Amino acid sequence: LALAFTQDVGCLLKMDQYTIATAFVYWQRFFMIQSLSKNDPYLIASACLLLAGKVEENFKSLQKITEMSYYVRNKKDPKALESIKGTPKLLLAEMDRVVKAEEALLVTMNFDFFVSHPYKPICTVVKEFGFTNRQSERDRTFFQIAWNFANDRSAPYLFGVDFLGLSYALSVIFT
Repeated sequence: LALAFTQDVGCLLKMDQYTIATAFVYWQRFFMIQSLSKNDPYLIASACLLLAGKVEENFKSLQKITEMSYYVRNKKDPKALESIKGTPKLLLAEMDRVVKAEEALLVTMNFDFFVSHPYKPICTVVKEFGFTNRQSERDRTFFQIAWNFANDRSAPYLFGVDFLGLSYALSVIFT
């Protein structure tokens, strides 16, 4: 659920998929070490989006991330966004929680921001194998299937296991 939350918030903020995928990896790295029962997974997801936006140069402000995270968490309340925007004390408290979660994330990850995604290697491998004719149905289908495997909802779980992007790209293409 927290990964779907991350995807929803990231999309509302118009973050690119690369940044959202980086946030997924950060979330997994955090919870490989920290307890899920002792840490709010949605709060950590918000912090992951904040950090991923900085690292991937797709920055969204702390305020915007906090507002959208609050909105997505409280979707059943149609006035949730108005509520947080109209209550500065609540907004500041939520922003403070996200900043503290980001600090915990940084320490837990030992300030290791590097993530190797399969997207660029997929493009490279597809070109190397000569599937570059955009007019060819076969080439477009081959590329789309590889891309779909990489974007599969289960794929973010693999990134946290430290597969290199190229290795993952090759496994996607030769599956």
